Amino acid sequence: MPEKHYLLALVCSLLLLGCENFALTEIPEQTQGLAPVYLPPDWQDVKTEPEKPILSPIQLIRREGYLLVLDDRKGVHLIDHTQASVLKKTGFLKVPGCKKMAVHNAYLYVNNFQDLLIFEIGAGAVITLKKRLENAFNVDPEILFPSHHNGYFECVDPNRGQVVEWKDTILTNPQCWR
Repeated sequence: MPEKHYLLALVCSLLLLGCENFALTEIPEQTQGLAPVYLPPDWQDVKTEPEKPILSPIQLIRREGYLLVLDDRKGVHLIDHTQASVLKKTGFLKVPGCKKMAVHNAYLYVNNFQDLLIFEIGAGAVITLKKRLENAFNVDPEILFPSHHNGYFECVDPNRGQVVEWKDTILTNPQCWR
């Protein structure tokens, strides 16, 4: 029986040694890593534009003969589906940072990063911004640090604004790592 205790103590010791945090001694001049993507300066620039290609559809809602297709972080495509056999793109509602949308009665609800936008849907899917609820959603604290990443990353510069995501890139003399 005592041998089992010694074996358990040895295994625990080895595991603890594996958790030691070693200091970085040499920073590479260039390496692969993550860079923060900051809130774009025009993030509140919400407007209707001519139709465009759908790149990353993540949600679809059908309402009174129209399809509303949410394009990840770009906006909402408006598609006329009043004739069952014909789909016709009629426009695009630019909403930077959008990830979710909902329709209730004659209103379309879409996030614009941390803000909630409420649009009225009129005849012919004419969409009009009625209200902006600022800071309706909390900023995800996980986004401020690439917690899912082990390696180099560009340090966040709070003067550049809010971080909205992280992208893979080549870093020059990175000063942050994990």
